[in-house]
Amino acid sequence: MNLYKWHPCEEYDEVSDTAKGNISLSLGSKCSSSDDLDSWSSASEEDELESLMQMRQRLELLHERLMRYSEQHVSVKGLLKLSRRLKKEIALVEDTIHLISEEKGDVEPQCSLLHDASVHHYELILAALECEPDVVSVCTLMRPIRKKKEEKEEQTEVDIVSCGGLRWLKVRAASSQRLHSGMIECCGRECSCCYCAPVSHLLSLARMRRLPFMQVPQVVVLFRHQPPLAMIENIQRMGARPVSYAEMLAKMGDKSTLQQYWYKSEFLPSLSFNVDFICFDTTALVALCSEACFADAPAENVVALQNYHVMAEQQRREMETPCVRSHIEPALERYTKWYDKDEFIERMRENVMRRGGDASCISHIHTIDLSWLEELIATTSLTYEFESTINESLLVRRVQERCKDRMADNSTSCFPNWIIADITLAEFRWIMETIAGPKELRRALSLLHCCCVATIDRKCLEGNNPLLTNVSLLATRNKVSLRNRLVFGLGDILGAVVFSSNRQIVYAAQDEGVEILVVSHPARALVEQKVYGMQRRDGPTAPPPIDSECC
Repeated sequence: MNLYKWHPCEEYDEVSDTAKGNISLSLGSKCSSSDDLDSWSSASEEDELESLMQMRQRLELLHERLMRYSEQHVSVKGLLKLSRRLKKEIALVEDTIHLISEEKGDVEPQCSLLHDASVHHYELILAALECEPDVVSVCTLMRPIRKKKEEKEEQTEVDIVSCGGLRWLKVRAASSQRLHSGMIECCGRECSCCYCAPVSHLLSLARMRRLPFMQVPQVVVLFRHQPPLAMIENIQRMGARPVSYAEMLAKMGDKSTLQQYWYKSEFLPSLSFNVDFICFDTTALVALCSEACFADAPAENVVALQNYHVMAEQQRREMETPCVRSHIEPALERYTKWYDKDEFIERMRENVMRRGGDASCISHIHTIDLSWLEELIATTSLTYEFESTINESLLVRRVQERCKDRMADNSTSCFPNWIIADITLAEFRWIMETIAGPKELRRALSLLHCCCVATIDRKCLEGNNPLLTNVSLLATRNKVSLRNRLVFGLGDILGAVVFSSNRQIVYAAQDEGVEILVVSHPARALVEQKVYGMQRRDGPTAPPPIDSECC
């Protein structure tokens, strides 16, 4: 399972390459001019065969590279489509070789085989695929989000979607001569020319994308050769980024490998979603406290929970795939940062203002008053015996100890970037006060010591003037509760990755084309009371209502 995945909307990979309305960027330059036909007819038969066999060998090597890449990157979408295209090219070359060898007559070559443009096109795609970080998909057809079925859809293919969705890369393998002739043909025309209109359409699709943190994908046109200056300026003026593979190779020399130079140079520096905070929803807090995740004898728990089918099934699955150790803790290791109090607040304000909001949207940030939980633990200890130590998340324990050590040393950076919404805290407190067992209460105390509560004006989360988070667009979805919209919207505005087992909002977001940065984990319930036959404590039957002003 991919632990750190943001959830993109449907990429339409299964759409046919010849679907109606598909806008080709004409970047492959796969069809020759009349000059190419003349050169073919004048070449000797032996040269023709030699050229075709070399082309076949290059294509086969490219396919082998693609297969090796596919084995190591099974989550990348569209690799099978790219493989089919390479196989088709190889088959076309083999058919032409067979015709020339057997018939030994005038064989009119197929257009895509007249020169090496097809091979160059795939070579450049493979080079980019092997060098680009965090590739999401290849050969991806993009179309407007939520387009009505009866309306004509204009689709544009992106060769590589990388950097977790933040970069759309389109390859143009045309020769320098064809690039210059293309510019000459386009002189005096509006931006409906052979390359301006498709790139412009791709940019408009990118601006419509509903990415986490309100970010917009960077559109890159990757040229094999150096394009004319006028072409570079036009593409830059539209808002895309033109880059030359040939120029990069010339600058690189023998200083480093291609991948090292690609990463370290200014050629195509890596892009990423800058995660400043970790936002826990209620399901993540419960999982980090659940006895199901830390039981000494999980098999015995399964037997004890036989009358509670969902809990018993969760315990069985926990024995196969530990929720905290395999899903939550690795992500916490990756995203945890430390701030002092001023930096903590400033990071939040910067994220709100970067999305067009006002710093006043953040009502306040504060640590959690845990007197209620300490009192509950003390009361529970009068009824049930406590063990001196309990099994809990080693990472949570380490972060808590680090907090204590830094505060004792008067360190300024004593706050981990763990936040929860105030409505999440209210719901979690209600759960703890009613159905949590003794050990689950103690785990909650350790966990909440490491968290701060964030309160944001609900008007900032629900309004659209300006729109601060794409999660607000889910207001029309009946399946998405107000509570979930506020929690996930809070995380998106503050630049946080949300830890959650909630799949409903993720699927609803995909239907609306909204992409959420979330660490998904299996659901785990609090089971200690059920396992040991304890009585549920008296309390409300539902979580407290959401405040009308803040979340």
